Amino acid sequence: LAEVSCGALCLRAAEPWPGRDFETVLAVPGETLISPLRAAITAETFSCRPGLIESKRARHDPDEALLDMDRIALPLRLRFRREGDRFRPLGAPGARKLKDLFNDLRIPRPRRDRIPLVVDSLDRVLWLAGHRVADSAAVREGTRAVLRLAVAHVTPCLQPHKIQVRVGLPAQTPLMRFAPH
Repeated sequence: LAEVSCGALCLRAAEPWPGRDFETVLAVPGETLISPLRAAITAETFSCRPGLIESKRARHDPDEALLDMDRIALPLRLRFRREGDRFRPLGAPGARKLKDLFNDLRIPRPRRDRIPLVVDSLDRVLWLAGHRVADSAAVREGTRAVLRLAVAHVTPCLQPHKIQVRVGLPAQTPLMRFAPH
């Protein structure tokens, strides 16, 4: 597979995709590696402090979610979408099919099956990692205990290497060189 990441063309061997059957329990607190995504989710808990909600709104980070510990049922699991999944984003008037939400967010179809979902023990979708938090689990005024989830991609770029690529060009065409800046 080839992808542009970190300002460089990254090449890696294609790995078999586990599909919609993949599921793993998240360590709360702790770090959980998600090998199909080459990512990790870190979970930490802390007491809610004044001004937390306002600071979160001011510093929006799609790779981070703050959840109300009293409104979720442990253990948490990470999985990918399944037929019939529904989700109510924070501030939305009601629950929607994930398929419809992905259409509205203009997420390309090939990526939709690779968006990690954090669900609780009741199989309620709490977070579309990198996109939206569920209204039912969001931190609000009166929240006492907070669960912070953060996703980090651990795929290294091929930064120290130059990659030479010749695609569909006549033999006399010089090679294009891709390297990080």
